[in-house]
Formats: sequence, structure tokens, C-alpha cells
Amino acid sequence: MKNSYVGFTQGFHTESLAIIDENGLFDFYPKGFDPFIVTTDNIAFFEKPFLKRTRQFYAGQYKTAFKPLKLKLKPKYYFYHHLCHAANAFQQSPYDSANIVVADSIGEWDTLTTWKASYDAYGSAMYEKTNNRSYPFSIGLFYSSITQLIGLKPNSEENKLIEFAEKGIFNADLQKMLLNQLVYRNNHRGCLGMYPYYSKKDIAYNAQFTLETYLELFFKKGNNCFSGGVAFNKTFVDKMIKKTYIIYVPENPGDAGSAIGAAALLYGKKIKSR
Repeated sequence: MKNSYVGFTQGFHTESLAIIDENGLFDFYPKGFDPFIVTTDNIAFFEKPFLKRTRQFYAGQYKTAFKPLKLKLKPKYYFYHHLCHAANAFQQSPYDSANIVVADSIGEWDTLTTWKASYDAYGSAMYEKTNNRSYPFSIGLFYSSITQLIGLKPNSEENKLIEFAEKGIFNADLQKMLLNQLVYRNNHRGCLGMYPYYSKKDIAYNAQFTLETYLELFFKKGNNCFSGGVAFNKTFVDKMIKKTYIIYVPENPGDAGSAIGAAALLYGKKIKSR
């Protein structure tokens, strides 16, 4: 489709594509794509590669930072990583205005952002970043480090951490230490060997409690959208809904879904899956 809007992701653990037509209907390819299906040059990438490289260099990931970026498509536009997460949620949501919370492991530098979003008189989406926390702070990396600590595979088995948490109990001293870890430690380095006198179940429970209590601070009474990898934490979302928060989470809130967000930013208005 020549009159179409294309967004794509490619990188560490994802490769996805979204194509939005002139009516706002989109097709989504979450697990790889053939570049020959793209017939327009109206293409956007889901992050800013140079900015990401500055963070990788800062983190000491020199091989990654200097590795050539070989993209399957040639983007005309490069959008911020967290803005793509925000658009993926808001422009699919039923809301005309919303507070958006984006939380993941790492974008370029941002790891937690909030946005004020609405549509103007012409139906065009408008975004204003209202808060941000940057690397090395990261709720996503904190949760992955705890996943590894209790013997699970980070960036893969975070959902299983919940199964441990359901069997644990609250411990005020442990929770205080975990909160300090979240706020002050560079969790990109992991936390193996920490908390040797506590059970895996109690570590998991108090890590989940720490995530929930910290993250709740960024939600508002009214319409909320939630996106980024941390939005896969259904336990947190369900608890927030029980507290009468209104929350929309897109079907694909992680990096793969950012292809939808990048295409949505090009299209500029509400979108819907075909």
C-alpha cells in the first residue's frame, strides 16, 4: 500500500513490523517480517540509534555500541523509544485523553516515563512528557535481576517470578533493602549473591510488592495507559484495576508493539487492528 504508514523494530531481542492504511487499520507482524511487503518510503524506526549508542558506551557495552546497525528497511523517521511505547497504547485506547505510564528495562536512556496525551480539534494525537527516570535506574532491570537471583532466566521468565511471589510473605526489612536496590543500585549488573538469608519465595513476594508500590505513584485517577515491558505484569495491573484505576494496556506492550507505536506516530490519529 503506497498510502500507508510503516513502523518497525529490529535489535537485541525483537524484530517486528506494523503497517497502517489510510483509514487507520493496521496489520502487525510481531515475529519477523519480509521487507519486500513494504511498498512505501513512509517508514519509521522505534528508537534513536545514536542516542542509544551513547547509553551503551556509558554502560561499558563497547562492542555493542560500535557494532554496525544493519536495518532491513530504510527509515525516513526515527522516534524516541518511549514515545513509541506511549503511542502504541494511547492511539489504540478508547480514550480521548489519558495519563500514560511507560516502564521497561531500557529505551535509549529513559526507563520510566509519564506522558500527557490528547487529541486536538483535528483528531491528531499530541504528547507531552511529564516525568522521566533514566538509566541506570530501571524497574525492568530490577525485576530481571531478581528473576535471575531466584534461579530463573532473565528477560524470559519474569512471569514465573509471580508464581514464587504468590507463596511468599511480606518482610519489612527485606522490602526496605529491595527498595534501596531499585532506587540506588545499577541493576544492569544483576544482584547475584544478595539476600542469602531469605527464601526465594519471600524475595519474589517483596520484589513484586516493591514494584507495585513504587509504580503506583505514577498512575492517576482517570484514564491511564500502561506500556513497555513492565506492562506484562498482569498481577500489578489487576490490583490497580481493583483499586478502581482505569487502565488500558495494549495487546503487545513490549518492544515488538513499538512497531505499532512508530507507525501510529506517523499516522497521527486513532488506529485499530484490522
